[in-house]
Amino acid sequence: MSFGDKPSLTIGQKVGCLAYGLVAFIIVTNGLIFVSTGHCAPEYDGTSCEYDGLTKFIIFPGSLIASIVGGIFLVRYMMKDRG
Repeated sequence: MSFGDKPSLTIGQKVGCLAYGLVAFIIVTNGLIFVSTGHCAPEYDGTSCEYDGLTKFIIFPGSLIASIVGGIFLVRYMMKDRG
């Protein structure tokens, strides 16, 4: 498939794509840091918070998957024919 006959993106579309990429990067990076460092400190008696695998999955790989899927839809929306 050739994209040579497609119109180029407007300045607003380029800024929107860049903003989406930056926000997604910040959210995914913060999720990775949050999951890798843990969500709470151990108690004085040696116990710690319960491990909630689903929550950690939603925060890091889930946010990464959601940002990729959102990027795919964004590209499809920006590249569709207007005519």
